[in-house]
Amino acid sequence: MDDKGKLWLAWPRPVDPKKVYIIRQVPIQVETKGTGFRFNSDYHTITNTKTPWLFTSGLKGPLKLNVQLSDGRPANYNVSLYFAETEGVSPGQRVFDVKIQGKDAISHLDIAAVAGGKNRALAKEISNIVAKGIMSIELVPIAGSTPLICSLEIVEQQ
Repeated sequence: MDDKGKLWLAWPRPVDPKKVYIIRQVPIQVETKGTGFRFNSDYHTITNTKTPWLFTSGLKGPLKLNVQLSDGRPANYNVSLYFAETEGVSPGQRVFDVKIQGKDAISHLDIAAVAGGKNRALAKEISNIVAKGIMSIELVPIAGSTPLICSLEIVEQQ
């Protein structure tokens, strides 16, 4: 949980046969083959955030994620995407587009350039995304290393 009491769930869900998990599954399907990465936030410092643990793991690769929303009715959502250049890639060496619901949401994202270097948190919020049932998020490579994402937050607008 973060300092505001928000519960964040890892995906894919960690599995430890010695523990009992109240929430076993998170409603995310990955259509493409992504590679997971994970660093221990106690030893891998991420700056520019109060929640560094949100930026020390994630998926990389050309990705298409489908998130099952709570019910099938149409609604407007705010989507927050969290990134950090955890591999030491320099500005210009990892550039990609982000599409949400098939539409361009972020063009030519260069995490290292925008965040100001490696291991610095970067959050991007896209508002007023209309979805019904499923939210689709794609990371499309433009140049250099494969795209990556650390965390994702989808909140229905009230």
